[in-house]
Amino acid sequence: MTTETTTEFSFDLILVCALTVPAPNEMEARKMLGVALDAADTNFGAWPNGSPILGEVSVDGTPQLYAINGEHVDMAPAAQLEYLVTLPQILPPDPEDMNEERAVWAGSAIAEFRRVTGTDEEDAVCDLIANLRHFCDRSGIDFASEVARANQHYEAEIGR
Repeated sequence: MTTETTTEFSFDLILVCALTVPAPNEMEARKMLGVALDAADTNFGAWPNGSPILGEVSVDGTPQLYAINGEHVDMAPAAQLEYLVTLPQILPPDPEDMNEERAVWAGSAIAEFRRVTGTDEEDAVCDLIANLRHFCDRSGIDFASEVARANQHYEAEIGR
């Protein structure tokens, strides 16, 4: 009798799901989503062999409201953008109480980049990142490795 060995492969992926959150108001529902789904363990059912499909989920980005009390909410894209801008930010955890300061440092770098290059606010972050890639190309620095390291730093700074 031969025993088949298996290897576990872990993937980061984006899933689309719909969750209904009972709450007194939308802001509270959004807060509850952020807290309840911060690296939450979940069970997605079973694989064909019967073993459970287990995973971890977190909210990434701003959840899109699509219904209230079961009634579809239909907003034009411009109205959605205006609406989202007025929502309070749901920030990830800050175990060292340093992320506000880190964001201020980044904002200062972006402001200086905009001052020097004249780039507009809408394109400043992506233009700075693209220019950092040009810098890495010319400096013998592996840009992709630096991005991966930056993601590791960010995850550590939010306590993951």
